[in-house]
Amino acid sequence: MDETLMMRPYLRSTIAAATELQCTYEVAAHKAIAKQQGIPDAQVALVELGAPADELPKEIAIAIAYARELVSANRVSKQTFNATLTEF
Repeated sequence: MDETLMMRPYLRSTIAAATELQCTYEVAAHKAIAKQQGIPDAQVALVELGAPADELPKEIAIAIAYARELVSANRVSKQTFNATLTEF
């Protein structure tokens, strides 16, 4: 996968994890990078608010689900793990 394309799920999943951990500095820093990468503010806000990621492209929704599950439960479900393996 192209490194630039990979930044999109990476940035959103980082914002999701940082939000779960209440790391406001990390959220702010990665929001700025997301803006530079052309990621729409509405999508970043959706991630930051913890809203379901179902409306986002599949690879991004999977990355967000993985980050949220890992941070909140200290593990990921088999379904999310398998989806991540398949997608990435």
